[in-house]
Amino acid sequence: GLSFTGNNPIAAQIKNVTLTTGVDTITGKVGSDVITGQTGGVGATLTSLDSIDGGAGADSLTINDLDVLGTGIPAGVTIKNIETINLSSAGVAKIDTSTTALTGLTTLNILTSTGADNIIAGAGQAVTVFDTAGKVTLSGGSTQTVTTSGGVALDKATGAITVTDIAQGAAVTTINDGTTVTLTNTGTISGGGTTGTITVGGVTKPSGAVAITQNLTGDATYAAAVT
Repeated sequence: GLSFTGNNPIAAQIKNVTLTTGVDTITGKVGSDVITGQTGGVGATLTSLDSIDGGAGADSLTINDLDVLGTGIPAGVTIKNIETINLSSAGVAKIDTSTTALTGLTTLNILTSTGADNIIAGAGQAVTVFDTAGKVTLSGGSTQTVTTSGGVALDKATGAITVTDIAQGAAVTTINDGTTVTLTNTGTISGGGTTGTITVGGVTKPSGAVAITQNLTGDATYAAAVT
């Protein structure tokens, strides 16, 4: 284990910050800083005019969104040198990390959400989404990894796209762009019980291989087209 005398030298390199309801100006240390804020609901702490600079290190911002309709990052917030954003939403996940007010981000994780997510990611950002019940609309980023129940509309990824849909139902799934595409559908459907469809490359073809697997219980499958 580690041993030292006096002040903890590791703690001196890491900043753990919980944002306040006022205007926050945060400058990180050289270690892996962890910053936590709330949007939506009473007592929101990630608010307009907040300025967050993670500095050196692999820094993260945790956002807890209490608005079931999705708040996103408020206008006027400046974020830089934060490598990872972890968003947990009480409902819909709504976030745009492609703006010039946010620089240095490499990973966007939607840890929890439910409903019709709407996500825009910037170049070079690896995006992971977990939605318990709703269609995920995601545009941009490098890789896109989505687990949902209700279809997807994905485009403008520059890397691999991976989707697991446990109950697409009548949703229309569309996937464009990216390199390789791997889509796995699970759940139960029966003939006439769904109008759900899957289209890959309808607008812009992926550059790599496309694999669609339907591990379904019942007597029907989703109509799938790869162009």
